[in-house]
Amino acid sequence: LRFALRRAPGDLLLSGEVTLVALIEQEEVAQGEVGPFQFDRGEYLPGESLEVRVGIRGRASAGYRLVLVGREEGGKIFSRTETEVPDSSEPLTLVIALPSTLHAPAVLEYQLLDRQTGFLYQSGQQGIPLRP
Repeated sequence: LRFALRRAPGDLLLSGEVTLVALIEQEEVAQGEVGPFQFDRGEYLPGESLEVRVGIRGRASAGYRLVLVGREEGGKIFSRTETEVPDSSEPLTLVIALPSTLHAPAVLEYQLLDRQTGFLYQSGQQGIPLRP
């Protein structure tokens, strides 16, 4: 792709050339993405602690911040965790205490943010497997 940036009167400010493959590869590396959640057990009871491994893919120049919010039926928040994400390919391991009064269904809501600017790369939620 060839590009040229000009002022209104036609003065050339910037021009260049880049391949489409280079643009795609750069975007794939730069875009933050939360990988699958892996729980240490198949089910949990209220009052237990759960351990969850979360993978982060991509790179941000300032790094990432991961916010996890535990929310139960009715929207009540029971946990909030903010974690600086190191620049590595290793998944993060987090331990979250479940309240003894927890009511199903319960979820972990997540946000992956740029550590410096707060730009939101991805958000979503993951159900917590509770024993009936």
